[in-house]
Amino acid sequence: MCCDAITVEIKVVSQIRVAFYAQLTNYLKCTKMELGMLIILAQLH
Repeated sequence: MCCDAITVEIKVVSQIRVAFYAQLTNYLKCTKMELGMLIILAQLH
């Protein structure tokens, strides 16, 4: 596997949702990219 690019999605949220992973997967399919990273940061109150 050789990649020229990576999709990085950063979210600041209070809870993790399965939809976040599905969204990143859809981005990868639409762009025909193979590598993605989802970074989830906790939202402090």
